Amino acid sequence: MVFTLKSRYPEFPSERDGEKAVTFARALLNTCQNEFESLPTTFEPTDEERARMEPADLAHEMQMRKKKMLANMKFIGHLFLRQLLAVKVIGQVVHDLIGIREGLPEEHKIECTCELLCTIGYTLDLTPNGKDLMTQFLSRLTDLKRSTGPDGANSFSNRIRFQIQNLIELRGKGWQRKNFKPGPQKKAEVKSDQANQAQASA
Repeated sequence: MVFTLKSRYPEFPSERDGEKAVTFARALLNTCQNEFESLPTTFEPTDEERARMEPADLAHEMQMRKKKMLANMKFIGHLFLRQLLAVKVIGQVVHDLIGIREGLPEEHKIECTCELLCTIGYTLDLTPNGKDLMTQFLSRLTDLKRSTGPDGANSFSNRIRFQIQNLIELRGKGWQRKNFKPGPQKKAEVKSDQANQAQASA
């Protein structure tokens, strides 16, 4: 769809005289940048939201916000896969999410990083600088997974730590996800298969 719109609407006329026309690709990237920069610092509801919303509605609202956040990260990943974003842009996005700075990143930013890298990992590893970048990303995520507080407790929840570990293992397996394996067959199914094989070989 992006490529269809890009070819059909290569550029938009500027709103003001003297300004350059805006290409579809630039408008799309600007929108993605704005969405990324408006990423919330927390997914905890505010006191005002707690006061005016029922618990079930509040939980649904938080879930929808999270889905939107992860969908945006996946979309950014697909822009990279379609060569609309450069490797250096991906590097900057990940740095903004989990780069070394004072204090640890919020859990939802780690989740965003994992979502993005799961989407682009295979392709990023094939680019000249991407493999080194991916190694740096996973090294940072490994440090975060192992980080602990002053009391020795893990800094992040088990869910986030497992998500990081799954990403590391996914790369180790060449970005091949596990396929669904059917469970054990029932006796009747085994007999049916044997009968079909015997008929096929007759």
